[in-house]
Amino acid sequence: MIADSLLESAHRLVAAHLFDGATAIDGTVGNGHDTRFLAQAVGAKGRVLGFDVQVEALEKTRQLLHVHALSVDVRLFHEGHERLAARLAAEGITQIDAAMFNLGYLPGSDKRCTTRPDTTLVALQAALAHLAEGGVLTAMLYHGHSGADDEAEAVLAWARALPRRPWQATMIQPLQSPQAPTLLVVTR
Repeated sequence: MIADSLLESAHRLVAAHLFDGATAIDGTVGNGHDTRFLAQAVGAKGRVLGFDVQVEALEKTRQLLHVHALSVDVRLFHEGHERLAARLAAEGITQIDAAMFNLGYLPGSDKRCTTRPDTTLVALQAALAHLAEGGVLTAMLYHGHSGADDEAEAVLAWARALPRRPWQATMIQPLQSPQAPTLLVVTR
């Protein structure tokens, strides 16, 4: 499946920027797969902050972390990713090494509860403002559900407008399927 291979690509790209003791953000916890990946990648000295507006997503993530017996400092917040800057300040975090966003809706849940361009752009900008030299931000953009195309276009427009220094933005999208997800990667 295309989305799975893009998610695997996102994990490989992000892993190259993480180390034991790194700080990472999961801006959209969902089913917890990115949170689990980040928790493994930051090592025992690292920390991960995850955000989601759905209690169900946070519970699934807690269960997944428990099953994998991860003892990393993972903090899950029942709040929207647009609160990222305020949460980092409250936690005393001035710099992050990676941020992942898997936009859209929680698979298997109410498809009317989706990420939105207005909150997503605030979160992406906050993540970049805290991104360390050598850090990475990824955003998986979807098409086909209500509001998805508008959000994807808004995020891509935001990325296109980033100054070339210090940012490098890359878009990965399968050519054979225009409705396939798109992976945005921004490095510093």
